[in-house]
Amino acid sequence: MAILKTDLPHDKIPARVEDASKVQEIGIIGEIEDVEAGTTKADVFDLVPGNYVLICNEVAHYMAGMHLAFVVK
Repeated sequence: MAILKTDLPHDKIPARVEDASKVQEIGIIGEIEDVEAGTTKADVFDLVPGNYVLICNEVAHYMAGMHLAFVVK
């Protein structure tokens, strides 16, 4: 899972040029990697006010709808 700080709509993050099954991680703030099915991981991120998108950037997961917009005020 990755957190991107962006004003782009959560469903309009551009695909990577070299691998269209993943999106560009432009404005990446942080990420949690290697989360296995059925497990959990946690971290703390210090986010400034703005627009963000939470994405899963595993192959085709973003295209399957694994993304969410949120706002920090």
